[in-house]
Amino acid sequence: MSTDDVVSAGSPEIRESLRKAFRRLLNPLVRILLRSGMVAKDLEEIVRQVFVDVASSEEFAIEGRPRVSNTRLAILTGLTRKEIARLRRGESFQRDFSNMSRVARVLNEWQRNARYTGAYGVPLELPFDSGRDEPSFTELVKLYSGDMLPRAMLDELLRIDAVKQFDDGTLKLQSSTYLPSPMDEASIEHLGTVIQRIADTLNHNNDERNAATKRVERLVFSDQGFPESKYPDFQRLVRDKSADFLEAINSWIVANELSDDVPDTPAIRAARQGIRRVYGGVGVYQFLDDDDSAMDEK
Repeated sequence: MSTDDVVSAGSPEIRESLRKAFRRLLNPLVRILLRSGMVAKDLEEIVRQVFVDVASSEEFAIEGRPRVSNTRLAILTGLTRKEIARLRRGESFQRDFSNMSRVARVLNEWQRNARYTGAYGVPLELPFDSGRDEPSFTELVKLYSGDMLPRAMLDELLRIDAVKQFDDGTLKLQSSTYLPSPMDEASIEHLGTVIQRIADTLNHNNDERNAATKRVERLVFSDQGFPESKYPDFQRLVRDKSADFLEAINSWIVANELSDDVPDTPAIRAARQGIRRVYGGVGVYQFLDDDDSAMDEK
């Protein structure tokens, strides 16, 4: 694919539609990141890395040149050549602050900084604002949270029960870590795999070069909506019918898989010669839209 093909691939109208579509796509993903204590800069770094990884692939290489140069990557991605070289080396972006969110930095300093700890390293109970040259919550936030307002920081810490506020306004640290909604590694891996496979299917089907090999992607939904009281019935219907469907698909897969559990005999090795394995599957998901989720109109 030439640079001209890439640059001219989308009209202003198409690009604006893509911005809206990706905003909708990112909305639930950013909710997950926020609940896990990640911030915008973390996502920015991931996006830069993915842009370089994808633009470096064979799809965007110039014919006869298997390696995509840093100059070409700069044209395709909009990043500087210096930034691309860093990402290709696998180096992390060095920030003024650590990778922890602003909330986590404040909690970290409250329990480790000698100015905000007392005997035996126990975090001090802090006034919201001392007005004197004494440790205070306002001072702590201004020093270690960037430009976040102390009141906004307090509201968040109270919301997650990391801080207790006494009647006189004094604040006591109750939690040393900021884990709004921890996820286990298996859940995170499942999340990435499911979304990647759905997005990969959509990408495949929207590439005109794959017109003859489009994958199944079907959707049924209610235009007018149905009574909320009927939703449990809808859930039961989806569970029952999808279970039957997936069981039938799984039976076909089991019957046709190239199992590695069979004996490794010369006859079996000969039969498998020249066979290229593919790893196909089907996923079923249920969704529920509400008025707050309709961001595409904005």
